[in-house]
Amino acid sequence: MRLLGAAARATGALLLAAGGCTFLAPLGGLEGSGGGGDAAAETLDEVAPEAMGDGAAEGASDASDAAADSATHAEAEADAPPAPFCTSLSPQPALCADFDEGAFNTGFPVLSEPASGDVGSDGQYSVSAPNSLYAKIAQGDAIANTFAYVERTFTSSAKGADFAFDIRPVSITANASAVTAKIGLDLGLPTEHTLGLVLSTTDRIEESFFESDGGEVFLEHDFAGAVMQVGQWTRIDIVLSLAQGTVEVLADGVQVLAPSALDASWPTSTSTLTVDVGFLYANSTSSAWTARYDDVVVSLM
Repeated sequence: MRLLGAAARATGALLLAAGGCTFLAPLGGLEGSGGGGDAAAETLDEVAPEAMGDGAAEGASDASDAAADSATHAEAEADAPPAPFCTSLSPQPALCADFDEGAFNTGFPVLSEPASGDVGSDGQYSVSAPNSLYAKIAQGDAIANTFAYVERTFTSSAKGADFAFDIRPVSITANASAVTAKIGLDLGLPTEHTLGLVLSTTDRIEESFFESDGGEVFLEHDFAGAVMQVGQWTRIDIVLSLAQGTVEVLADGVQVLAPSALDASWPTSTSTLTVDVGFLYANSTSSAWTARYDDVVVSLM
């Protein structure tokens, strides 16, 4: 039913269309109070269904059902939990660990800790809920025991790696340094080369390797100031290119170390590449070290 507006009301008529016919119904009773209004309303109610026709009624019902289905679908999408971090990646990398399912060291066959519980996972902090990995060094630990990490070695041929992870320092020792993650080649062999992420007053990448006489060399690549802050998550991305002989580091997507030349002794490719997540070494334990890690991703080049 459609009311035609002020002009039609002035003439006291209602136009109702049904099946190609036009009906003019008196509207005199609609403009005041009394029985005339009720009669007119009854007349209109009787005519309206006929005026709409079966097809129009069915169309309105279909539109209502479609709107209800659309609303239900939208609610279901809003309620659906996000996909786990690792399963959301495409293509899948050589390694992804979000520490949310299974044992905390899933994907890392080697667990190194001086005491049980120095490495683990729980839900106290996370980037992708519910869990993250923790590593800790107790106050007063002997320097020889300043390690707590998980490790994975890849044995396929590689010309480098993109090693990314979220890190959150929880407690540190002031004016001291700790290696909080590492990429290594040929670990335990005279040809060993490593890149360590150093948490200190000035964060940096530290490369190390052995000389022919057995002495170990350390070369530092400083960032522009402190990058990893206590109580804050930072996404670190270490890009090692053996083909180019360089290392690059990004923090939260911002370059903090431009591609920097490695020592000429580094190989141009490798068949054994290792990544470590956690503490590898600290030079002081006058107070405790604790760090959190989440969403570790390793892509081989």
